[in-house]
Formats: sequence, C-alpha cells, structure tokens
Amino acid sequence: MLRADAITRARSWLSVGGVPYSQNRCYKNQYGDYRTDCSGFVSMAWGLGGVGNGFWTGNLDTRSHQISRSDLRPGDALLRHTGDPSENHVALFVKWGDSARTTPVVIEQTGSRDTVERTWTASYAGLYTPVRYDKIAEDVPPEDVPIAGDWNKDGVDNVGVFRPSNSTWYLRDINSGDATTIFKFGHGASGDIPVAGDWNKDGVDTVGVFRPSNSTWYLTDGTTSLDHEFVFGHGASGDIPVAGDWNKDGIDTVGVFRPSNSTWYLTDGTTSLDHEFVFGHGASGDIPVPGDWNKDNTDTPGVRRPGNNTVYLRNANSAGGVDEYFIYGI
Repeated sequence: MLRADAITRARSWLSVGGVPYSQNRCYKNQYGDYRTDCSGFVSMAWGLGGVGNGFWTGNLDTRSHQISRSDLRPGDALLRHTGDPSENHVALFVKWGDSARTTPVVIEQTGSRDTVERTWTASYAGLYTPVRYDKIAEDVPPEDVPIAGDWNKDGVDNVGVFRPSNSTWYLRDINSGDATTIFKFGHGASGDIPVAGDWNKDGVDTVGVFRPSNSTWYLTDGTTSLDHEFVFGHGASGDIPVAGDWNKDGIDTVGVFRPSNSTWYLTDGTTSLDHEFVFGHGASGDIPVPGDWNKDNTDTPGVRRPGNNTVYLRNANSAGGVDEYFIYGI
C-alpha cells in the first residue's frame, strides 16, 4: 500500500459526497466493503481487507505502530482509544495545516458530519497518538534536487541535494564521504523548492526553501529548522525562486523570476519582492540563472533560453533587457 494509494482510497468516500456514518452498516465500492465508522474508514484506506468490520480503535494497533508526531506523513493516522466510546476515534492524516506542524489536516468518518476533510486544532490533535500502518510503503520518490554552496567556509562550493520524499537536505563536505552522513538538517514541506545562500554574512552558505503553497521563503542559518529563521518575502503563484547578493552587501537575499510576465523581482530582505529591484525581461519559457558575471561582487539576473540553447546575461547598470548584454551560446 503506497501512501498515495491510501489517500486516493480515502478520497473515494469524499468524492461521493460523503458516506453516511454507521457503526453497523458497511459501504462497498471498488476498494472493498467496509463498516462506515471511523475505524472502518481507516481500515478501508489502509486496505486491511477481511470482512470489512473486523477492526476498531481497540485493535488497529495490531496493524500499526506508534511514530513521532514530527514524522507524520500522508496516509498515517491519528488514533485515540481511551476505553470511553465517546472518546475513541481515528482519522487519516493528509498533511500539516501550518508551517509549525501543529494543526493536522485529516480525512475522517464522523457521526456528526459523515466523511469529511478538515483541520484539527493543535490542542485537539494533542489528544491523539500518531500511528503508521505496518505495511505502508513510501511513494516512489522524486529525484533529488541538486544544490551547491560553500557549506564549511573553505571557499569551495560543494554539492548537496534536497530530497522531496522526506523534505530533508543532505549536504556534503568535499573532503568527506557520503552526502547522507554530512550536514543533515533543515526540514521543509511537500512541494518546497530548494535554494542556498549566505543569509547572514558569515561566509557560509546555508539552506532555504520557497514554498509555492503560500508564496513565502523560509531560510535558515543551519542551526534551526526552516520555519523559525528569516521568514520574509512574498512572491506569486508560479514564481521561480532565486538567491543572490543583489546590492553588494555580502549577504544573499531572495528573488523570483515570474514567467507570467518574464520579469525578475529581487529584494534586499527588508521589503516585499514587488517593490525592490524590478528589472530585466526575458521571454516565455526562459529559465532563470543569477550570478556575478563581471566580478563586481554583485549578482545580476540572467536567463537560459531552451529554444536556442543560449544564455542571456544582464548588466545591472543598464536599463536594457537581458537580450542586450552578454549573449553567448552553450
């Protein structure tokens, strides 16, 4: 049972407008015939099989094991069994509703609302134990996203990856071994796009992400999780994140390339993206690449144009578009 399959099965009850709650009746669809209470619903999502009414909050632990709250992933569950029928309940975890990971979004079968997807409060979620189906399998992970930076202040950029399957960075010291054993830190969220830069002028690049779901940057100094350091700068849906030293102060700050109007929006970190350093046009389909093209210690925008395999770089001191400067083919 893949995680994605568990969520798909759960949504099959939502897609029919919700299945009426009952502790006696069963509901049959392409995924089997299961009792329509909370535990029957989770049994269906996990594909436990059997007669469809063999599981309840008191024995779901025979097919699952407890996990840490911070490790909850789509397809896991939140279980409460106190012995009081009015308190016993279980719900399928979908995602976190907030960046602090305190308010889970769940799909559940309830006596008052039938099948529903909703966000629990942190206090209510705290009453539940996070559990994981013993036979659930990770979805086929996307390929690691490569990233480069000077992670140890030796003046040499080294390689690393952002692994979307577990929203974790693996950074590598060039003098060491496997990337998975060096500098493992910083969690993001599903769909985050990785960036790296020197955010605090200490000469060391650290990690960050651009979160398209709320068009916000989360940057870290490497000692804490992404959600607690340097949260600033909004973009727009579809923006492509970039990072660089735009004003020669030795500190990398954020920016975006907006394909909808082929424009760069860069910030010095003190204002929103839309009000600082708006310059440089590209063309539809351009891929952004920032860098210090003329050794003036200032990063400026550029684009790679897949249509003709050419990079167009821009002189930041000019009012012209990227097409007018540093045109060369690759």
